[in-house]
Amino acid sequence: MNPFAGNPLRTRSDVQRAVLDLVAPVVTAMERDGPRVGLGPTGPHFDRAAGLHSIPRRFGVSGALWISGLLHVGMLALLAALPAAYAPGLGALYWTGVAGCLALLAYQHWIVRPEDLSRLDAAFFQANGMLSIWLFTATAGDLLLRG
Repeated sequence: MNPFAGNPLRTRSDVQRAVLDLVAPVVTAMERDGPRVGLGPTGPHFDRAAGLHSIPRRFGVSGALWISGLLHVGMLALLAALPAAYAPGLGALYWTGVAGCLALLAYQHWIVRPEDLSRLDAAFFQANGMLSIWLFTATAGDLLLRG
């Protein structure tokens, strides 16, 4: 069975429209005056001096970490909803990938503390890099095994 049978993205134009629909809600965050979630040793102080409208500047480092956690919970909820939205569904390998994402996100929030942001780079760059590779591999493997 072809997992791509019945795919509504038949032409290049269909793919472009779908990508624009996915990206449109976050464009504001990417614009020059859009919100910024960035943290770091100088995060809120730099943002204040530069006149940036960031989450750490508005809510402080602790608040930004809580908001980050809420955004991560939202992402996990969307990952959990994905199999219902994808008609053929996704199997155990995909759910292993989601469980790995949960573990890596928990690790991120465990190593970064409002009073000690020295491990922020490890949490952001290393854990997020591993998370994306892990989830992609698990999802692709699941789709290939169902292929």
